[in-house]
Amino acid sequence: MENSSSLPLPGAGAAPLRHGALAPEEHWDEVWRGVRLPKTLPLWRYVYWRFDEWLRPRLGDGRGRRLLEVGCAPGAWMVYFRRRFGFEVAGSEYAHVGIEVTRRNLELCRVPAELYPGDFFAYPFPHAFEAVFSFGFVEHFEDTRRPLDRMRNLLVPGGVLVTVIPNLKDSLYRRLTAWTNAPCLDIHVPLGVEELRSLYEGMGLVDVEVGYFGTWNLALVNYGPSRWIGRAALAADEVVKTCLRVFRERSEAAWRSPYVVAIGRKP
Repeated sequence: MENSSSLPLPGAGAAPLRHGALAPEEHWDEVWRGVRLPKTLPLWRYVYWRFDEWLRPRLGDGRGRRLLEVGCAPGAWMVYFRRRFGFEVAGSEYAHVGIEVTRRNLELCRVPAELYPGDFFAYPFPHAFEAVFSFGFVEHFEDTRRPLDRMRNLLVPGGVLVTVIPNLKDSLYRRLTAWTNAPCLDIHVPLGVEELRSLYEGMGLVDVEVGYFGTWNLALVNYGPSRWIGRAALAADEVVKTCLRVFRERSEAAWRSPYVVAIGRKP
């Protein structure tokens, strides 16, 4: 979730956005404008260490296999999947600034990739993929089933769908965001474990795993105009997460885990 209190969001009376999206392209252009490059995942930090630990046994060797990231800007996850697993990576991104930032980041990181700019729902992808991944994408649509259905349809038989969303249903992060920057919640559909599990199983995926993920991450909160609160919270958060990393903490709980994760296989 991005920290951006002044970004353009659809207000009352605004024209409906395509595909039931909850935020316009201009919002995402502003999010990615000014991102410092190159951008990679620091696996020594607690959050990415945990994701790496969770993903490696579930995805296996990616050499000779294709992976698509949906909503791929700024490309840091694509770099990770290429370097860590050996996947042939591809990315879909409809924000103009986002796709240019991603292209530049991949060039700086010397990662070969296919990039598909424009409308994810209508793009004529040239082939299917062994894995489709999204991080903070599906919750930005009124009908969360629609983007998931599209992703499922892009999988080869036996391919895996991996979805990561922020835990904004009855969680600490929802309460803090409501306090510091409530309008940000208007562009998120809150999904918990049961809702995401129902979506996955309703699409006919098998070997489904869904759960709350991570112990703590105050960087998930959108502090908006409450900048001094944000600075203090993030400083304390770094200390906490350093301790979590040192002690290899892996506990999860619905009220404080920052993410909901799901993985399932197409029959």
